[in-house]
Amino acid sequence: MNDHYQPIDCGLHSEYELLVMQHSDIRLVFTDSNGTRQVVCGVPTNVTTRDGAEFLLIEHTDSQISVRLDRIVSCTKID
Repeated sequence: MNDHYQPIDCGLHSEYELLVMQHSDIRLVFTDSNGTRQVVCGVPTNVTTRDGAEFLLIEHTDSQISVRLDRIVSCTKID
């Protein structure tokens, strides 16, 4: 798997920021660093940058996970 961060579309980035501001419950499908597809449900808490990449932070159960934005396959708001 390519480990170099690929910047995402600005519009998509704005959608993630909006979900954070709305404290929306989401279902996130992403590919982890091993290339395995993962599914997690939770509340996005922040969009942050570190080590030259951008991440979506998600409160999931009793923990917080960090998902690189370019590894997100789909993000669905749960009503």
